[in-house]
Amino acid sequence: MEQTVDRASSLGPTYASAAQLVRTNSAHEMSLSLLPVRSARELAAGLARHWQNWSGAETTVIAFGIGQVGRKFVARTCSDTLPQVTESAFDSKQANAGFEEFAKLACGAPVRNDVSIATIPFPMCRDAIGGVLLYSSEPSGLHDVCDEWTLWSGRLLDQAAIVEQRLEGRGVVESAKIEAIAEFAGGAGHEINNPLATIAGRVQILLGNEPDSNRRQDLATIGAQALRVRDMIGDLMLFARPPALSPQRLLLNEIAQAVIDQFADTARSRSCSLELEETGPIFATADPTQLRIVLSELIRNSLYASESVGDSVRGEIIVRLGRDGLPAKSAAFVSVTDNGPGLTERDRAHLFDPFYSGRDAGRGLGFGLCKCWRIVSRHGGWIEFDSVPGIATTFRIIWPDELVASSHELREHPFSCP
Repeated sequence: MEQTVDRASSLGPTYASAAQLVRTNSAHEMSLSLLPVRSARELAAGLARHWQNWSGAETTVIAFGIGQVGRKFVARTCSDTLPQVTESAFDSKQANAGFEEFAKLACGAPVRNDVSIATIPFPMCRDAIGGVLLYSSEPSGLHDVCDEWTLWSGRLLDQAAIVEQRLEGRGVVESAKIEAIAEFAGGAGHEINNPLATIAGRVQILLGNEPDSNRRQDLATIGAQALRVRDMIGDLMLFARPPALSPQRLLLNEIAQAVIDQFADTARSRSCSLELEETGPIFATADPTQLRIVLSELIRNSLYASESVGDSVRGEIIVRLGRDGLPAKSAAFVSVTDNGPGLTERDRAHLFDPFYSGRDAGRGLGFGLCKCWRIVSRHGGWIEFDSVPGIATTFRIIWPDELVASSHELREHPFSCP
């Protein structure tokens, strides 16, 4: 049964009208959609989207600080844009100042002409503070707020505080691992590539003067393995210390078709169909070279998966582009679906780990998906996957239509909306 609430007085002095909301979705449903809590940044973005959709505000800001980890998070979203999240230092003095004072320090003043409608604190654990700020150019159109939503939001943020404490130590380890990989790759790139170049060069010289077919085959194998080691070092370098982005606004349709054309002969040789499904022009902001790398790796993985479908079933790979079902108009998706055998539980747990390959030993370097994850995350996007064994596996990339602004830009213009 629909329920009507009237709590306009709780929205603060700037909201004088007695607006009412007929609630058709509950705070409990909202909390279930955001579980499990994996990180404070992800939860901040999710809460910002839900509060904006539920309240009707034009600009919504979620701000909270966690004393145990010494960080505060600010997520803001405007109409038809993805939430942008910034992260900075936080201390106990800010927690003791009260939410209104904390919000002023954390968020600054909006650059739009929106009117501040509500400043609503959430009930949170000790040494933590958080809440939501709502802005709108038409205050009379703002929905009312109820205690249930603030209560559940506070509980979710308390869970985020626990998760962040656990991730704090893990994050140090992960950063150290990536730095160790970078140091290894830097040294290996110099110390290993030089002898590899010598080996490959000598192989070419010997091949030119070798009449025996068996020896020529052996030499070709040596040369191919030398190049394989070189590629592995290159992948290490790309993962640990990727090159700077050179973003451009691109037509995804053209990029996807070009990559598909590169794999067309390989797909035909494996009796596998490779098709592009598009719903019209789809744009995204990305480094064109790195975007091609991502699409190539996903299609290459699907081609390997199609080899295992059996002789009686033809391999099928479909690349889709679109925007339907996304939380904002400023993002596009690219998905690659195949009818291979699907992902095992072990695959799911290690998909984005360097050196992990679900294929037989020697058939993959184990860097394809971790390169994709690295590139996509640096563009401000993310990767989703879904797999039904024996039916289909889909990897879906959410790619922003504009790059996430730098932390400096967000500090200068915390409420600017494209």
